[in-house]
Order: sequence, then structure tokens, then C-alpha cells
Amino acid sequence: MGNFTGALRSPRGHATGPRGTCDAGKGQRGRELTDMLNDVITGSIAELLGGCAVFVTVALVSGARRRRGARRSTAPGGGGAATRPARTYTLIGTRAPDGHVVQLASSRPAGTVITWPEPASDRRQRFELTDAVLSDGTYAAEPLDWYR
Repeated sequence: MGNFTGALRSPRGHATGPRGTCDAGKGQRGRELTDMLNDVITGSIAELLGGCAVFVTVALVSGARRRRGARRSTAPGGGGAATRPARTYTLIGTRAPDGHVVQLASSRPAGTVITWPEPASDRRQRFELTDAVLSDGTYAAEPLDWYR
């Protein structure tokens, strides 16, 4: 075989020097830079997705706790700290069949309208719960039908 003095070619078509180094060094460095950026971006995307997953999980858990706490505080008889204590209300102007005043316990706030069925008839009477304290220590439930 004869002397071959022509430039050698790399597998990518770049002309190489005597030791096989690339004469077009920018292409090799560019490839290394591209590989390095690819590794960094790939790692960053994984961390970004992991962070988003953690954020979404925390948001869902806190939202569920908030909803559960709201339900617990408004439920009658719930043991939560935000529930109202039960008050005893006296239904003004109403008597039981035995002649005693009618009292009922409720944790509903003042201003709530309740319906009480009269035991002697099929008639129903509406009462509004108030913050007025009577002499026996109960709260007044005023009849609404009297004022109409």
C-alpha cells in the first residue's frame, strides 16, 4: 500500500489530525455542550415535575382538611371546637297537653325559624329563635304567626 497523506475523516465526516483529534473542535465542543445541557434539562424537568406533584398533593390535602373542618363545625352535635353550645328555648305562648311550657334544645343561631307541630291538632306553628334570656334561664322562641 502506498503512503496516504490525505486527511482522515471521523465517522461524522470531520477532518481529523494525526492523532485522530477533530480539527473542527467547535463541533465536538458543541456536541459536549449539547449533551451537558440535555442532562441538566432532563434532571431539571424531573425535579420540576416532582415539585409540582408535591405542591398539588399539599393543596389537595389542605383543601380536604378545610372542607372536613367546615363540615364538622356546622354539623349539629359535632364535637368540634367551632360548634355552638346547645341552648334551651322556651316556645312562647305554647303549652304541652299536660299544661307545662314547651321547651326544646337547639344549637342553631338566633334568627333561625323553626316549625313546631301542635300535638292537639295537625296545625304547625312557626317560631323564631332569639337571644333574649327569660327569667328561668332559657332563651325565648317567639311565635311568628301571631305577628302576621
